[in-house]
Order: sequence, then structure tokens, then C-alpha cells
Amino acid sequence: LLLMVKENDENSSESPSTVYRQLYGIMKLPSMIQLAAFLLLARVPFSAHDSLMSLKLLDRGFPRQDIAMIQVLQLPFDIIGTILAGRWAKTHDPGRPYLVGWR
Repeated sequence: LLLMVKENDENSSESPSTVYRQLYGIMKLPSMIQLAAFLLLARVPFSAHDSLMSLKLLDRGFPRQDIAMIQVLQLPFDIIGTILAGRWAKTHDPGRPYLVGWR
């Protein structure tokens, strides 16, 4: 990315402290605070499930090697799912899955 993007020298007069002040001003906006809180809290209910799934499988006699293999095989599906969700969000309303899941 650094090799492909060329910056204009017109804005080089801004100091880093000025840029951080602007960023802080943007982050203080109520909508940005709500978005940050939502993104931080949206994954909380699923984190317990992700952690407990492997423990439940161990309790039921599932071998550790098989659990490790499942987790290794899950990674490509997570990556592909993220790519497909990004492509879908470009053409559709990106907030729609959350609104449907919220109801």
C-alpha cells in the first residue's frame, strides 16, 4: 500500500499533534462513541460460546488433535466469510444483518 499510494505535499504543513487533535475531536462525537461501544460489545455474547465449545468437546471425549484440526480448518472459512461479507456490504445495506439479528 505504501508503494502504490502517493501523498500530496500540500498538507504536509500539519503537525502530528494537529492531526491527533482532529482525530480526538472526531472520536468525541456522540455517533462515534456509540459506534465504538457497539463494536466493542457486539462480540461479547459470542466469545463465551467460542471459548466453551472446545471445553465441551473435551468433556464428551473428543480428542485434542481433532479439536486442533477443526480450529485450523476453520481459519480459511473465517477469512472467506469476511471477504464475502465485505463484498455483500458494498452492494447492500451493511447494517441490515445486525438489524435483522437484533429483532
